[in-house]
Amino acid sequence: MIDPPFERTDEFEAMFTAFLAAHRKWPMGVYALWHPSKNAAAERGFLSRFKAEGVKRALRLSLSTASGGEGLRRTGLVIVNPPFVFEEEARKILAFLAPRLAREAGAGFEIERLTGE
Repeated sequence: MIDPPFERTDEFEAMFTAFLAAHRKWPMGVYALWHPSKNAAAERGFLSRFKAEGVKRALRLSLSTASGGEGLRRTGLVIVNPPFVFEEEARKILAFLAPRLAREAGAGFEIERLTGE
C-alpha cells in the first residue's frame, strides 16, 4: 500500500518511482496506490505512466463526494494486479458508498482499466 501525504508538488512522481522499484523486483505483487484528485493534469500524467512503463494489469477506482468547488472532492486508488473478483466486488462497494458519502449532486464513482484485460 502506497499512501503519500500529498503535501509536496512531486508526490505523484515519488509515489510512482517507489511503486516502479517494487514492481520491477516483484512484478506479480498486488499494489494499491491511493491519491487525492486535486490536480487533473498531474493525475492524468500519473495514470498514463502505468501503460508507458509496461505495467500489465492496472485498475483505477475513483470516488467523488461532490462535483466541484475547493477541497478534496474526489479520491482515487490504482490497484496493480488486482485479485480475480476485485473489480466486481469494488463496483458493488462503490455503488453502496457513493450515494451515502455524496455531499451534493454529481457525486459518484468510476472504475477504469488502465492496462490489461
